[in-house]
Amino acid sequence: MARALPILLIAGTLISILPSDSRSQDLQIMAYGVRAGATLDDDLTQLLIGGQVDAGRLAENVRLQPFVTLGLGDDALSFMLAGELHYLFPVDPARSRVEPYAGAGLGLSHVNYDRAGRDDDSTEIALLLAGGVDVPVQRWWGWFGEVRFQIADESLFRLEGGINWQY
Repeated sequence: MARALPILLIAGTLISILPSDSRSQDLQIMAYGVRAGATLDDDLTQLLIGGQVDAGRLAENVRLQPFVTLGLGDDALSFMLAGELHYLFPVDPARSRVEPYAGAGLGLSHVNYDRAGRDDDSTEIALLLAGGVDVPVQRWWGWFGEVRFQIADESLFRLEGGINWQY
């Protein structure tokens, strides 16, 4: 937990420097969806399933997105509960249907190993760095694809994608 304290202080500082009138600019559920993907690492390769919520805008082009994933495979079961802030790059909808974003956040990661010689648990706070694209298909739904680096004692690379239903 001592390692997580600097990360929590940085996140708190970033949120506190947002203008006060934009902190609650538009916090409401704007979309929800399902996700699937894979964790790709030498020590842990898993299939991921989960879900996310677009919880609204903290500022112009800044989305709050909490998500949860469950990982299965490689003689381990993993669980992550996380929240990220995504910067949504402005694009001209007449010229591009792809909406890119980049972001960062914090996650609580738990892995329960069940391998010969390693029958233990690991729980840690992880720094998350993500980048991806949203692709609106119709007014009420779209899909997304993203990459994520989970930085902690055991850092991981994740590829994920899914579908969002818009409100």
